[in-house]
Amino acid sequence: MNIPNPVPITCTEDDDDATSTLIRSLPGMDDVTEEYDVLSHSEVPRNRAHNREEELMHASFMSSMNSTVRIEINDEDRGSLNAFAASAILRKCKQQVFRPYSYLLLFIGWRPFGRERFNYHWGWKILNLVYPLFIMSLLFYTYTYELLACQGKLDIDGNDHDWDDITTGMPTHVGHRVAPSHDVPISPTAEALTTEATKHNGMFFNCNHIFTSYIIPDVLHFVAFCLGFWYFRIQDNEQMYALIEQVFLLITPLPRGMQTQTDMIKSMRRILLLGALWILATLAIQGIFLGAFGFEDFSVQAPKLPYAWNIFLLCVDVVGSLIVNSINTAVVVNYAVQCETIIIYAESIKDQLLEKSSRLQNIMHDLYRVWQAILRLNGAMSNMTSLCAFYFAERFVIGLCLLFLNKHHLALIWAYRSVFPMMWLVILCFPVIQALRVNGTLEELREYSMEVRVFGYQNSSVEEIDSFQQFIANGKINVKLMCIPVKRSFVYGSLILTVFILIILMQTGVLTGKSTFF
Repeated sequence: MNIPNPVPITCTEDDDDATSTLIRSLPGMDDVTEEYDVLSHSEVPRNRAHNREEELMHASFMSSMNSTVRIEINDEDRGSLNAFAASAILRKCKQQVFRPYSYLLLFIGWRPFGRERFNYHWGWKILNLVYPLFIMSLLFYTYTYELLACQGKLDIDGNDHDWDDITTGMPTHVGHRVAPSHDVPISPTAEALTTEATKHNGMFFNCNHIFTSYIIPDVLHFVAFCLGFWYFRIQDNEQMYALIEQVFLLITPLPRGMQTQTDMIKSMRRILLLGALWILATLAIQGIFLGAFGFEDFSVQAPKLPYAWNIFLLCVDVVGSLIVNSINTAVVVNYAVQCETIIIYAESIKDQLLEKSSRLQNIMHDLYRVWQAILRLNGAMSNMTSLCAFYFAERFVIGLCLLFLNKHHLALIWAYRSVFPMMWLVILCFPVIQALRVNGTLEELREYSMEVRVFGYQNSSVEEIDSFQQFIANGKINVKLMCIPVKRSFVYGSLILTVFILIILMQTGVLTGKSTFF
């Protein structure tokens, strides 16, 4: 029997009976009728269930679009959002903090040029070999120039004569010098002193106490430069960068993590700005000195050289002084930024301890990281800062003595004598205050840890709390300067002792002589 070609048939739920009748009417299809009936009746529930599911999904979507309250299900983790925001803030920190500080290190020769470039060719290598030698030569030139010119007038005995007591007439001020009037005769002693004061200060030392006023501070400064060169350039140490990145990552999961990171950037930018202002202040102080004492006392006058060459030598000395003060600023800024980072991290640990939002085990881990950062800070960075602090302290003491012993009556000289010690006092107090803040924050942490033993902490047992207390008690690590822990009691005791010594020196006339006010 010839079977015709099958006709395509589309079956629906309503046409099941008609389809079965049509199939039976075809010749030769009687044997497959029963099989088709079984298959068709088995597929109907599946199609019916599938259509019903689609209708329910469509109705749910339309109702959600028309409703006033929409519920959105999102499986994205909030931690990934915080991590993304933290990476963006860290990138901002690198642009606003890391990059300016890297430029400062490049300027003073503590970082090589072109290190991060892909094409690090032989030109960069030659530059990185010549530039550090140029910086060292410029430092030695500046040290020698200031010594020969007696720059800053740091000589207590030879620069502040009371001409009113020596001469028999009223003096005539010429620039920085005080020369007696030609109309009034003077004694041989006054003439000798006048000749000595107006003598050319060329190729010999024209001031006393050069060892304590110039040589010792310059040696300390050069040792600090060599330590920084070894620390930053030879060892390629990035302790400050690593500490900031570590703290950024550790405070990211905290509730106020992003706000704390923003505050960190503001604090570090403020420190960099203060350092830049201090460098500009040193240049302004040199300008005041030049206006108060004149060009001849500010520079070394070589009689066999033209005047233009003397101006050129003075300009080279100004550039060298800029590098000297930039080295001081680089050391202090690095130390202050690390202290500020440790303070912010310790404050976040203190907040977790007060809010009881973290386990004691996690807090002990965080404290251990803080102590490790302090131990690293007390290493080479603390040694460099201690040398610079001693340099600042000596300049401050000399400037303070010159202020009390000043005999000149010109307003510009009084302004120079007043601003000079204040400038060194500011840069001296900055690292001391930062170290004092770090140790004060750690002391507050120890005090708050005592409350844990009294009031308990979450579901921690007594044994866990006792272990935490013992951990805190054994971790007495403090920030040091000059190998001395910077604490409030030491700082206040030093201030009181200094004030009483100054009072004794003033009362005995050693520091000020006979004075109506002091």
